[in-house]
Amino acid sequence: MSESPFRPFLIWSQEHGAWWKPGRMGYTRSIREAGRYSLAAATEIVENANRYLKDGFNEVMVYDPMQDQNRGESVGRKTENDANSND
Repeated sequence: MSESPFRPFLIWSQEHGAWWKPGRMGYTRSIREAGRYSLAAATEIVENANRYLKDGFNEVMVYDPMQDQNRGESVGRKTENDANSND
């Protein structure tokens, strides 16, 4: 059985108006400087941050939108393999 690939998540802090930095060490407004967290770590962070709220949220996890771009899967972007295909 193969192991599933790492799917990075970012944490947005509504309270701070910024992304969590790597290692849970502060905040940044730059998505490029934001920390990437595993699903388990992101879930833990969000659940802990929001556990006492009755409505809404302080923190939310989102799939890293840069991940698909880095793999050449964003709309309108061709990879080297696409450019060389004869289809």
